[in-house]
Amino acid sequence: MTDSLEFSRPIDLDEIEKNGLQREIIAEAQECAALAQRFDILGLEDLRATLDIRKLDDGETVTVTGHMTAKVTQKCTVSLDPFEADMSVELGQVFVRAGAPVTEADEDLDGEDSYDDEIEGNAIDLGEMVAQCLALELDPYPRKPGIEYVPEAEKLQDSGAESPFAALAQLKRDDC
Repeated sequence: MTDSLEFSRPIDLDEIEKNGLQREIIAEAQECAALAQRFDILGLEDLRATLDIRKLDDGETVTVTGHMTAKVTQKCTVSLDPFEADMSVELGQVFVRAGAPVTEADEDLDGEDSYDDEIEGNAIDLGEMVAQCLALELDPYPRKPGIEYVPEAEKLQDSGAESPFAALAQLKRDDC
């Protein structure tokens, strides 16, 4: 973990008690602005997450579940108009200590021999985890509600205008 992360909320694994740990993290205005720039969106407001952090019996695996909400402003890829959208996402991440063997308990978590991230040292960064989840949930081709994409060919047909190739087709018919 470095100081260059826009939304860093590290947690020491020793803080996680036997019955887990609950945390609410909220991004400040400057953190939201920095994340918006990082993810190339027009704006980000009210990013918050409520998290439940638990160690599995082996102590080498940590699960983080919870809920994230945010308000994002993106540019519509069709109209190029800015628009706001509310996000609400259920979170679920599995962290395993670097070098730790994957156990049956780890496999039961997601049905695969995998995990979401490795734990380096004795801490995980909850803020960065939430930021990465936000990035994955952003629509790569955002569309303002009510705006539909209509291909140019359909626009020409609907307007009754001839396509540029109609004149060429007529020339070909005239030559025959």
